[in-house]
Formats: sequence, C-alpha cells, structure tokens
Amino acid sequence: MTVDDKGIKDLRKEYMKKLMNEDNEWDHKISAGVKEGPADCSRIAEVRAVLKKMKKYEAQDCRGW
Repeated sequence: MTVDDKGIKDLRKEYMKKLMNEDNEWDHKISAGVKEGPADCSRIAEVRAVLKKMKKYEAQDCRGW
C-alpha cells in the first residue's frame, strides 16, 4: 500500500497512462450531437440551492464557494 504523496502521484500517473492508452472496442451505437456556442454554466443560486439540500457533512468541502 502506497501512502506517501510521491508514490500516490506515481500510481495515479501509471493508472491514467494505462487507461488512456488502452484500445477499447466501440460499437458505434452511441452518438452525440455537436453543441455550438458557450458551455452552460451553473448559476451561483443553483449551486447554493443544491448545497442546502445536501447533508451538512457533504457540503463542508464546498464552503469556500
């Protein structure tokens, strides 16, 4: 088990390298249309409303917003 920061970073790097370089089969059944224009952004009020619905311990990491 790796517990130091460098070891964890190296493990993640190797995992992502493997994941991104694997050949995956694609059956071409799924398609997506092209979205033109700017990406949709979440409004601050929407984010606050969602955070209010979350349990206290779930929202603690998001208080800096």
